[in-house]
Amino acid sequence: MNKIEAVVKNLGGVISKNSPHILTGLGCAGLVSTAILTGRATPIAIGLIEDEQQYRKKKGFADVTIMDKFKLTWKCYIPAGIVGLTSIGCIIGANTISTKRNTALAALYTISETAFRDYKTQVVKQLGKAKDTVIKDEVAKDYLAKNPIDDSKIIFTGNGDVLCFDKLSGRAFMSSHEKIRQAINDLNYELMSERWLDLNEYYSAINLDPIPLGSKAGFDIDLGKIEPIYSSQLDENGRPCLVIDLDIHPKYPKYTRYF
Repeated sequence: MNKIEAVVKNLGGVISKNSPHILTGLGCAGLVSTAILTGRATPIAIGLIEDEQQYRKKKGFADVTIMDKFKLTWKCYIPAGIVGLTSIGCIIGANTISTKRNTALAALYTISETAFRDYKTQVVKQLGKAKDTVIKDEVAKDYLAKNPIDDSKIIFTGNGDVLCFDKLSGRAFMSSHEKIRQAINDLNYELMSERWLDLNEYYSAINLDPIPLGSKAGFDIDLGKIEPIYSSQLDENGRPCLVIDLDIHPKYPKYTRYF
């Protein structure tokens, strides 16, 4: 009995975890079945209408009206209607579950983000800005060592001849400190007005192509302005490289309409 209970419990967990996918699959299968059932019911319905039309013509009665056709044939479409409504319910249910999960994840992300921001503030208070800068430089150095630059993938933006590395997207590009600084200043001015900016707007400002995440995540003025973290490092070939990170990373919008 214990083994059976364990199997049932595990099966229930799998179903619950994958319920949006299961419901979506059932919904799609149901819509296909609805089309098939409708196709099968239609010849039967046409036959009923034709029989009634011939009967009325023989008896000298009035032609079959639209309402008469409905009364004659509606039962033919009951199976298709039931399957169709069930399919729609599955699709709506999958969407509802996904929306609730995304909302919960967004809330957890906000809590984690706030806690991490508080932690960083305390680190600076306890160690001082100088130590904090040293730690950030070591992190940048370690990241660059683990993610060596591929010369064939360096992007030439036309904004300068300084080798830069964007930690967030993992891209190396040629630019200049001044160009990046000016772009971020302009973005912060816009952020103050719009209160939200997509991540891809940041990349566009420094002449980098958009990324898939960039249209879904961005900067919220409620969390503060865009603050770059610069770290001057040497890549594996000994070339000076400006590693760029952001003090406040992009987040998903807090409004449901963005999910």
